[in-house]
Amino acid sequence: MAGYYGFSMSNNAVEAYESGEKPKSKWTKREIIEEIKRQIEEEEVELNVSLSVIEKMPLEALMDLALYESSWHHTSGYFNETSFYSVDASEITESDIEDWRLPEKKAQTERRAKAHYTKWSGRGKSRQRTEIEEWGVVKGNWFYSDNGGKKKYIHGNWFEILEYGGEK
Repeated sequence: MAGYYGFSMSNNAVEAYESGEKPKSKWTKREIIEEIKRQIEEEEVELNVSLSVIEKMPLEALMDLALYESSWHHTSGYFNETSFYSVDASEITESDIEDWRLPEKKAQTERRAKAHYTKWSGRGKSRQRTEIEEWGVVKGNWFYSDNGGKKKYIHGNWFEILEYGGEK
């Protein structure tokens, strides 16, 4: 049915919403999983993977793997074209899920380093600067000194790594 529903979308877009289609940004993880369960109960689809595995997937992965573009409709008063999506989980395979598994966090490496930094003390006109050179450990973007465990940002002003390695 041609025409517009108010100023926001076409009548066809309204019908698409009523039939279960939505723009990708409107789908939530819960809605995608509920639609998959409904399709299983009504025997519309047969899954290649277990439902518990699908439920553990992140929303972005579910959107990429379970949603397909089913139609497009005009939205807004400027006749923008908006894609509408429906759920089809029958094509999801174990290999698709493996491709979407989050990569393991890299273990943060610790390196011994000798650093030079400036410590400021006092206020106003009586500010004094003290130059400090000491050994410590670099973890990520932070330097932890051996003397009391002072934490310093290695990319900050007045900080410099002089050398890596060395003994404690």
